[in-house]
Amino acid sequence: MSEPRVLPTREGYDRWAASYDTMDNWLLALEEPEVDRALGDVADLDVLDVGAGTGRHAIRLAARGPASRPSISPKRCSRRRG
Repeated sequence: MSEPRVLPTREGYDRWAASYDTMDNWLLALEEPEVDRALGDVADLDVLDVGAGTGRHAIRLAARGPASRPSISPKRCSRRRG
């Protein structure tokens, strides 16, 4: 068996972008309730989702109030644009 390939962070996220928000990513089910619990009510707050990746948290939070979502990965940004 070959050794795992270590990628630079941006390249790793770019490769993961196409499948990150799919149902096969168990991290989504674990992470979203914890993010909601940690943030609490954001309805009247400006929220900056730093390192937003595909923007899934920012999109959910924007439904509750204003949100901005920068990311280092252009491919992940393009995923959230649709």
